[in-house]
Amino acid sequence: MPDVPDTSLAADPFAPVVGQEAVVAQLRSAAERPVHAYLLVGPPGSGTRDLARGFAARLLSEGQGADDAARTVELVWDDHHPDVTIIGAEGSAVRKEEAVALVEASIRSPVEGGRKVLVGVGFDVIGSEAAARLLKSIEEPPPSAVFVLLAEDVPPELVTIASRCLRVDVPPLPVDVVRTRLEAELAERGVPVERAGPAAEASGGDLDRARLLAVDERLTLRRDAWLAVPDQLDGTGATAHRLVEELLSMVEEVLEPLREVQAAEVAEAEASGEAYGGLTKGSRKALEDRHKRQVRRVKAQELRYGLALLSRRYRDALVTAARPAPLIAAVDDLRHLAVMVARHNPNERLQLQALFLRLPPLR
Repeated sequence: MPDVPDTSLAADPFAPVVGQEAVVAQLRSAAERPVHAYLLVGPPGSGTRDLARGFAARLLSEGQGADDAARTVELVWDDHHPDVTIIGAEGSAVRKEEAVALVEASIRSPVEGGRKVLVGVGFDVIGSEAAARLLKSIEEPPPSAVFVLLAEDVPPELVTIASRCLRVDVPPLPVDVVRTRLEAELAERGVPVERAGPAAEASGGDLDRARLLAVDERLTLRRDAWLAVPDQLDGTGATAHRLVEELLSMVEEVLEPLREVQAAEVAEAEASGEAYGGLTKGSRKALEDRHKRQVRRVKAQELRYGLALLSRRYRDALVTAARPAPLIAAVDDLRHLAVMVARHNPNERLQLQALFLRLPPLR
């Protein structure tokens, strides 16, 4: 953000949001008469976190003059506004400690106005103790608090909390939106814009993932390796083991551009923190925790992408299959493992080996 407030941001606090025009319109309307709690449900890279920032900026800048509103919006988008608290899961699930921290932040009086916004990230993986602690506060919220919870879906653990929130569904970004945005970003960085198309196609509507894939030199090699699996299967454990090891090694490679992005983000946060008195210990830990979650998420996304490619091979083979039953079973197995990877953090190596022993060869 520039040193001089950008008054255009005051006119549109949602300006940095990519796509999601329908959701932005819904949140603009909600900001006119805000309720105490919202639940934004959308897949990774769909922009739920930026939508939460835009919504918080709209709420906190209401009634301010252009310069003050621009300052408020910039602070929110820089994650430095004292009346916006962002808390996410440190591990595989939101723990009681994170829920307590969010609740305690909601009790404190606003610093600059009459309202504060509490953003909870990753609340689709919430433990029972954390859910119970948060539920009580959402049912009886402080009058100045607005909760904005972010989740990829609504599992059973989140149903009761979700029923107390106004739910806003956030769809994946359309591939053409991801491609257009990516082309502009790559052009600014001097990276060939031709990379935008394949990265957007492989992203599944996740702009963050598309950004990583656009600078990933081995994207095409990984895609081809997954697509070639059915041609190499022979029903033996040795072949299944070899293929799994090769693929998992390639999955690890996708983390290399992520590490570079994370290192740059740390440097930027440190530089930005100096302008506000230094990067606090808590802010540094929150950044480290977020980076750990990103690593887990990127690995899961890459596995799900590979499983989707395999599923496409078997669906295509169904068109001319004389015996469709084994191919239908293969598609079901692939879908089941993709769900497990997304929700249950399984042992990928063992699950993939078992899957490759069951999948029929395509030769």
